[in-house]
Amino acid sequence: MKLGSAIPWALLLSTATLVSGARNRRPHECGGVLRDLSGRISTYEGPKTDCIWTILAKPGSRVFVAIPYLNLACGKEYVEVQDGLPGAGNYGKLCSGIGLTYQSSSNALSIKYSRTAGHLASSFDIYYYGDS
Repeated sequence: MKLGSAIPWALLLSTATLVSGARNRRPHECGGVLRDLSGRISTYEGPKTDCIWTILAKPGSRVFVAIPYLNLACGKEYVEVQDGLPGAGNYGKLCSGIGLTYQSSSNALSIKYSRTAGHLASSFDIYYYGDS
């Protein structure tokens, strides 16, 4: 089912809620490649200050991301949504917002979390799924 350019928030959140068990399988790891059809990226509290998660859907699919609520310490930490593999064009650095949604232009989308050394991580949840 193609959703067009607007992502219905309720559909995305309900899909993400169904797979809440697909949370970071290794929550103490910073980043990695995620190939699950859907899942959740949550707060990383370890010693590393930069983490990149790359979400890969099936070829020909797109990746959808929803951030229900984001309240990071601006100036000390941020999340960056990148349209594709790490280093691809991005939608900007985010530290706050409500009901943020993004759609990749290909089957890859990357999420970068960065914080300054010594700053304790703020809590966040990012839900994703790939269309089929």
